[in-house]
Amino acid sequence: MQLVERGWTVQQIVDRIDDHVRGAGIRIADPDDQRDPLGYLAWMLRAAVPADELAPFERVAQERRERMARAAAQSAAEAARRAQIDAEQDAIEATLAAMRAQFPRLPKPQRLFV
Repeated sequence: MQLVERGWTVQQIVDRIDDHVRGAGIRIADPDDQRDPLGYLAWMLRAAVPADELAPFERVAQERRERMARAAAQSAAEAARRAQIDAEQDAIEATLAAMRAQFPRLPKPQRLFV
């Protein structure tokens, strides 16, 4: 199962088994009644911890890395857009100047009622 490689601690495993036992309504067999205690533990581990699940701390760290990567990509896209706007600034200013020349400001409407 490679629990340690996926970041699981002993306490997290015990907590997960305890939650699984309570949720499933399983009564843990007394150690004297178990024919193969190691096999019983392995069965409980397989039932409580999915084979591909990361430990809670590792899952949080992975989500944090994904959020940071998305934020970095968004920041890079914004920087590229700002650079594009800066590169086109002269054309933007020329377009605005042409619009101002073509469409001068309208006079303020006079109030009909005072």
